[in-house]
Amino acid sequence: MGYRIDVVTESVPEAIRHVGGFIFDRGRAGWRVVVVTDDVAHRRALTILGAVIESPGLGDGVGTTDPHVRISASVVGGGTAQEDPAQHLLWGRPAPEATGRLHPVRHHLSAAARTFKAQALYCTGLTATVEPWESFWADEPTGVSMHLSGSVR
Repeated sequence: MGYRIDVVTESVPEAIRHVGGFIFDRGRAGWRVVVVTDDVAHRRALTILGAVIESPGLGDGVGTTDPHVRISASVVGGGTAQEDPAQHLLWGRPAPEATGRLHPVRHHLSAAARTFKAQALYCTGLTATVEPWESFWADEPTGVSMHLSGSVR
């Protein structure tokens, strides 16, 4: 049994901007990192981070009992822990009805993650200062031990 992260996005550059360092760090730690998207134009940028692309619906981790984390820009649905063993991490502003279920967390990027994220951003045509952390909204873990580097305060 391995660990898997599904990054669900419509825009690979936006995913890299928000979770590129997390993708790299988890991939280097042995997790299988899959970006579920129709945006195949930026495959090289994901390769730099150690991730692979899958089309939506093709083995996107739904229904698996393996420990995994699902990351997306959209708000978590109303499912229960028994229905979905994944922990959900979201970037951006959560919908008002989800704020009671979500708490802010922060992942501190390794020096290597910052470097590789900068290169992946450059590959997509974006240039940005890479911060030493990435911030998310997280639901309560249900089937995976996911240790982020503390809460955002």
